[in-house]
Amino acid sequence: MREKTTASAQQPLRGGGGGQTWPGGSGEERRAALVERLAVIGIVASFASVGLYVLLYFQIGAWQILADVAGVVLSAVFLFWARRLARRREVEAAGYRILLAVLFAYVGPLVFANVTLYATLGVFLLALLVGGAVRPRRWKTWGATFVLYLVCVLLIERFEPLPRYDVNQSEVLRLYIPGITLSLVLLVLWQVARAFRIGTIRTRLLISFVLLVLLPATAIGAGSAVVSLQHGRYRAIGHLESVATLKEAGIRAWIQTLQTQLSVALIGADASRYADILLEEAPDSATYQEAYDELGRHFGRLIERLGMFEELFLMDARGRVVLSSIPARVGQVYSGEVYFEGGLIGSFVSFPSYEGEVSIIIARPVRNREGRTIGVLAGRASMAALNEIMLERAGLGETGETYLIDTDYILLTRSRGGVVGERIHTEGGRAAVGQHVDGAGVYANYRNVPVIGVYRWLPELRVGLLAEQAEAEALRATTTTMLINAGIALAAVGLAVLASLFITQSIASPLAGLAETASRIAGGDLGLVVRVEREDEIGVLAAAFNRMTARLRELIGTLERRVAERTADLERRSLQLEAAAQVAREAAGIRDV
Repeated sequence: MREKTTASAQQPLRGGGGGQTWPGGSGEERRAALVERLAVIGIVASFASVGLYVLLYFQIGAWQILADVAGVVLSAVFLFWARRLARRREVEAAGYRILLAVLFAYVGPLVFANVTLYATLGVFLLALLVGGAVRPRRWKTWGATFVLYLVCVLLIERFEPLPRYDVNQSEVLRLYIPGITLSLVLLVLWQVARAFRIGTIRTRLLISFVLLVLLPATAIGAGSAVVSLQHGRYRAIGHLESVATLKEAGIRAWIQTLQTQLSVALIGADASRYADILLEEAPDSATYQEAYDELGRHFGRLIERLGMFEELFLMDARGRVVLSSIPARVGQVYSGEVYFEGGLIGSFVSFPSYEGEVSIIIARPVRNREGRTIGVLAGRASMAALNEIMLERAGLGETGETYLIDTDYILLTRSRGGVVGERIHTEGGRAAVGQHVDGAGVYANYRNVPVIGVYRWLPELRVGLLAEQAEAEALRATTTTMLINAGIALAAVGLAVLASLFITQSIASPLAGLAETASRIAGGDLGLVVRVEREDEIGVLAAAFNRMTARLRELIGTLERRVAERTADLERRSLQLEAAAQVAREAAGIRDV
């Protein structure tokens, strides 16, 4: 019997995790209780989230919030299902329901912008927590759940199938979603600390190896993300500043062209002579009507050929219109207008104004042969060329645009949607028009979309020039790089988990075998021998354990021989004493000496 026991004990010792018990019950019961607690915590969190989202919906009115509410409600249904299965000790099935609940709860990146990083980290932590609680060794299942979610997030970030609500527009959402992720981090750390307190050496080694990779990867990834986002914003701002500079140069060139074309409108002997006649002679003179007709046709040809003006009109020294390409304006007096007073002095460009349509008037003095100012020539600029300059979107991507606003915050050039004349108030507009400063920043545009914007104040026109691009598009390359880096970091963590599994197996299994052998020897089976297959410290410990067991067997054997000898000696003496007692009894029975 001893030979059979010894032979079986000399087989390679395998892991010592099977059959272990935990405080408060078996391993299966403990996992079921943990899964049930996770389900209850998730249900409470789901109800709290639904209440918060409903309040935010009535405050904000964004349909995306209702979509997220639907996902949270489905998550709560699966959590109730998981709790019921956990009560029946169907731990694995309950774990799968919780993983599905996690996916439904984190539909945020589908309908919300600027939550991708937090949502991805949250799903990873929950998958790690649930997978570790349900089946620690079946990491492929919860790992596949996270990979599936990551692929979906990447596709959503790339194609954006639905319009998303930016959480930065709501102070509550901007703080709530990172807060949820922080809570998950604390919960995972609590589970790690608990595993260190009651777990096996295998568990502690596994957690230690994972943390050695996860913590540096997280720190490096977070630092890289911050630096990348900052660099991406600086790069986008630099690009928009170049665009704004080109637009500003284009506007100045357009104004210069208007002034040049207006100045040559009366060049030529006939045009100059006709202007002198209209401004200095009486309307009933013989040559007045001829000058009126000829110069009117000349203005019409200039407007048609140049395409830079919608109207050309000539005013006398008192501001009365004596000739206009729009005959209805003849006779009207503009002596109180700024462009008339400026045009008497020199070349003048009026500030843009909006009265049903945007208007910019260029004016210059008209002088006779003696150099005396006798009138003002003015032209109402066509906004088509200016709109073409501002609508040119080269280098602005799909969402970029440039536009002008006046001192009343009225949109002077057409937006991407073809809107003009609307009053808008944005951070960039208030800085440019209200404070007369140049700068850049991240803010919500007039459509309430987060943009990276560059703003300029143009004093010669008293307007603000804004160049903007949606932040999501401007940082798309940076976000993609961050997601790739996150994927690489997670792959490194996964490889670390695999490597740690092999390492902990090679370390913990022999130790578990030694522990099992020691328990059996303590129970009296002294014939066990640990097979020494390593030359490291564990091998030295196994050899020392075998020597200790051999000495113990030798000591016990020696003690048994001594006990046997003493027993035989006692038996011999007992027989002698018994014989002597018998003789004494016989002798005492003889009365006749």
